[in-house]
Amino acid sequence: MPRAKNLGPCVITGCDGTDRFYKMTTFTIEKIRNKDLENKYDFIKEGDQLCSKHYPDIVEPDRNTKYRQKKILMNQISKELTIHIVNLHLAN
Repeated sequence: MPRAKNLGPCVITGCDGTDRFYKMTTFTIEKIRNKDLENKYDFIKEGDQLCSKHYPDIVEPDRNTKYRQKKILMNQISKELTIHIVNLHLAN
């Protein structure tokens, strides 16, 4: 039996997204609850659908945050190391 298609509509009021929709599962609801500290999206329940515009903002708002923070830290360490090496050469 083929899977049911996610044809919308988006559960966000006033949204006219028509391209791709994502059905909310127990896992996605749990992710929303863990990240939605202000309870703005507590009305979303299992089986509701979000369009491709709203899904990343609501379900994955911190996507790539760890990568960005690590990249910033590595750049900062690299700059500090370069300054330290230059100072060592100037001292000799």
